Amino acid sequence: MFCQEEDKILMEGTEGLRKIEFYFDQFAQEAFHTLEDSESSDNIRLLTSANNVVSEANVIARVIDFDDPDFNNNANNIEELNSDPSSLESDYVYYNSKTKEYVSKLYGFASYKDHKLQILPLTWVTDDKLEAYIYVHPTISKTYPSLTEIKKHFDLLKLIHVQEDYHMNMELDKIKNDPNSSGGGVLIAEGAKPKDGVVEMVELKKVLEQTVGKELEDGRIDYKEKNFFYTVARDEAIAETIPEVPPTDGVDVFGQPVKGKLTGVSPYKLGRNLKPEYDGSHIYRSAIDGVLDISEKGQLNIEERLVVTGDVNLNTGNIHFPGIVEITGNIQPGFKVQADKSVIVNGNIEDSEIIAGDKVIVGNGILGKEHCKVRATGSVEARFIQNADVFSERDIAIVESAVQARCFAKEHIKVIGRVVGGELVGRFGIEVGIAGAASETKTSLVAGRYPELEKKVEDLTIQITELLNKLKDTIDEITQYFGENILHEIKQVIGTLPAHRQKQLLSLIQSIKDTNGQVQKLKEEKETVKASLEFPDPPYIKVNEELFPGVTIRVKNSVKKIDEKFDMRVTFKEDHKTKNLVWD
Repeated sequence: MFCQEEDKILMEGTEGLRKIEFYFDQFAQEAFHTLEDSESSDNIRLLTSANNVVSEANVIARVIDFDDPDFNNNANNIEELNSDPSSLESDYVYYNSKTKEYVSKLYGFASYKDHKLQILPLTWVTDDKLEAYIYVHPTISKTYPSLTEIKKHFDLLKLIHVQEDYHMNMELDKIKNDPNSSGGGVLIAEGAKPKDGVVEMVELKKVLEQTVGKELEDGRIDYKEKNFFYTVARDEAIAETIPEVPPTDGVDVFGQPVKGKLTGVSPYKLGRNLKPEYDGSHIYRSAIDGVLDISEKGQLNIEERLVVTGDVNLNTGNIHFPGIVEITGNIQPGFKVQADKSVIVNGNIEDSEIIAGDKVIVGNGILGKEHCKVRATGSVEARFIQNADVFSERDIAIVESAVQARCFAKEHIKVIGRVVGGELVGRFGIEVGIAGAASETKTSLVAGRYPELEKKVEDLTIQITELLNKLKDTIDEITQYFGENILHEIKQVIGTLPAHRQKQLLSLIQSIKDTNGQVQKLKEEKETVKASLEFPDPPYIKVNEELFPGVTIRVKNSVKKIDEKFDMRVTFKEDHKTKNLVWD
């Protein structure tokens, strides 16, 4: 009688004690690991646990009561259950109270998360929404999902453009019959890809030809016959438009439209003073007599130009023009020509000043005495240059000779003929026919340098050093008057100082802040300038025919004074390892 009473009390005390046994890895809460794929816009998906793949009707867990022999089992897949068993149910998991088992209602990935038993669909849709996949893998019951189980996901994902049964069965069979495969993705829906169109293209019809001379019957070159620019006559055909090919829209797996894109970039764009041949025509002709100008972005413009017949002299005065200037004669000494675009001189530039927003093209030569300066944002072209300062933000091209000339090009300098005396600085490189003379005239060829910016870097370095010295002096002054630790104890000390001392301290601290700000600004400017001194390719100096003693070759910081004549083609560069000048 006493034992029966004791058992009854024990049972009542343990009622409600339960545990849950998982038949999958309850610690794997997500179905996939994702890895970035450098060759695809979509990520690579890896199954986190093969022990969590379940089919419909698979038992994924069970409840263990106190009187169950497994209640005291401390295996990793058994945990205490402190809530009503039915509270663990979810959309695709139900609890059978008779068998005390949790049963899957969907093929997927079993997960225990937020005190819920869940089945996560093993499906995904590509970023462009044009394809949907399901990951097929043997379940915990060692079976693959059936086609019926797979098709249940169509409604879950709200897919419209699903695959035919035949195609999905083929993919399933490949995975099942491959002894080296334990699973893989099966395409279950596929949209229609959009077809990209092509933007309207503009093609150039005018043939672009530049000549620096005409070959005579005896083989000589007549440099008087030349065409350095693209002249255009009124009604001349310039360009043709190729009509746009419109894109075709597609549709994604959800039945939503996917817009097609316009692709391609037209090499040219129609600009000023171009007109269609007739209404609706694709041929565009020049509306005026002028010069064809092609911008850096490919815009075709026919520019009106200022044509000076004869010389620039007292009759014309100095010229300032917001376009192209063409001078049929010479620019006489002492005058100035400034143009927002190119300056074209058929004759000579004689000891005058030229400033061009684009090219400077000289049919004959640039002749200086004391004040000849030519500055161009674009390239400079001339038959010869003598005793003049020439600066180009692009290239300098000389047909015959450069004599006692001082030339600087941000990119390249090319002299087909001879260079004697003076200094040529081509930042990216120099190519000449003959350098120097038998008389050993001092001639300097420099590549890989930008004196103006190098000087700026030096100046900025000096300014920064001066400011840092000023900063040190200010800090020394503060510590002298207020103690060594004042910069670490400002808040504690400042309130104890008299008003005039507070004002003095605050003024010195503000000076430190201002100086620090100036130093930082100058350092940023210095780094920007230094970055513009970098080279896309190693700078070089190339001599094609003869190189005489008296010539100094400098590439970056490497210098060689020529003391023996070179009768062969030679190219100088700086060895990037030894920083010495090498040639071949």
